Amino acid sequence: MIKNMNSKMVMDFLVREKLRIIVITATVLGAWLLASLLTPYYTRPQVQFVDADARGPVYMRAEVIEINDKKATVRVLEGAQKGQELPAQIYSGGMHIGSTVLISEDATIDGANPVSMVWRLPVVIGLIAVMIILIVLIGGRQGLLSLVGLGTSIGVIAYYIVPSVLAGGNALLISSLGAFVVATVTVMVGHRLRWRTIISLLGIYIILAVVIMLATVSGWLASLTGVYDETSSILNMGGQTRIDMYGVLLGGIIIASLGVLDDVVTTQVAAVDELKRAKPHMTRKELFVRGMSVGREHLSALVNTLALAYVGVALPTILIMAPAVASSTQLLLYLNQEILSVEIIRTAIASIGIILAIPICTGLAVLLVDKKQSVLAWLDKRASRSRRSS
Repeated sequence: MIKNMNSKMVMDFLVREKLRIIVITATVLGAWLLASLLTPYYTRPQVQFVDADARGPVYMRAEVIEINDKKATVRVLEGAQKGQELPAQIYSGGMHIGSTVLISEDATIDGANPVSMVWRLPVVIGLIAVMIILIVLIGGRQGLLSLVGLGTSIGVIAYYIVPSVLAGGNALLISSLGAFVVATVTVMVGHRLRWRTIISLLGIYIILAVVIMLATVSGWLASLTGVYDETSSILNMGGQTRIDMYGVLLGGIIIASLGVLDDVVTTQVAAVDELKRAKPHMTRKELFVRGMSVGREHLSALVNTLALAYVGVALPTILIMAPAVASSTQLLLYLNQEILSVEIIRTAIASIGIILAIPICTGLAVLLVDKKQSVLAWLDKRASRSRRSS
C-alpha cells in the first residue's frame, strides 16, 4: 500500500509540475544543442595536460605521533603498512601531534617521506552536511528545491563550463551560455511557474546581457590579459594546452554576478506584486516609486556584501601589497597593476549589475503587472491540459 501511495505521489507531482519540467528540460536540451552547433567555431585543437593513461600519486592516511621541528614520526592508518611507524618530513605548518596527514603509499622506513597535506575532508564534509540539514530543516520544501538548484549550478560548471574551457573553447561564450542555463534552471526549480517567475527570468536575462557587455568592453578598454597572479600563470603555462585566460577572467565576472542577481530580481518582482495586491488601483508611477523604495533598502546591503566578498577573496593579495603601497608615493601605480585592477573591475561590474537590476526589474514588473491575470490564465489552461492528457 505504501508503494502505491508513493507511486501516486510521484505521478501527481509529475502531472502538477509537467509544464515546469518541460521548460527546464527544453532549456537544458536547447543549450546543449546550441553548444554543440557552436563548438566547431570556438574550439581550437588542443593537447591534454597529462597523459590520460598516467597513474597519479597514491596517498595513504597516517597519524602524526611525534614532531621534532620539521621532522616527524607517523603511524600508518590504512593499506598494507597499517600500524607501521615511519619517519616523515614536514614542509608546511598546521600539523600537530594527533593530526591525520597524507603520505605516499611508497613511503619506507628509511626514506624522508614528505608529508603531502593534512587530511581535511572530514571537516569539509561535516560542514556541508550541517549546511544541508539546516537548509532542509529551516527552508522546508523551498530549501530542498534550493539544493536542487545549487546542484544544477555545480553540474553546469563541472560538466560543461570547465571541460569546455580546458578543451580550448571561447571561455566568454561558454560562461555566458552556462550562466543563462543556470539562471533559468535555478529560478524554475526554486520557484513555481507563475507570473513572478516569468518576469524574474526576463529581468535576469536583461541584466546578464548588460553584465556580459560591460565585462567585454571593460576588459578590452583596460587591456586585461587574464594572467595576473600565480594561479592564472600556472594555468596559462599548463603543458601545451592554450587556455583562453582572458575569457576565463570575463567568464568569472559573469558567473559571480549571477550569484546575487536571483536575489535582487525576485525580491523586486515580489515587492511590486505584493504592492499591487494590497492596493489594486495604485497607478504605475506610484507602484514604481514604492517598489524602488524597497529596492534602495536592499541595494546598500547587497553592494556592501558583494564588495566585502571580493575583498575577502583578495585579502592575501592585499596583505602582500599593503607594505609596499604604504611606503610608496605612487599609490595609483599599484592600483594600475592588473592584479588589483581585476578585483576593482570585477567588483564594479557586479555592483553595476545589481544597481541596474533594481530599476530595470521594478519597471519591468510595473509594466507587466496588468498582464498578470492573462499570464495566470494561460498557465492554468496549460496545467489543465496536462492533467487531462494524463
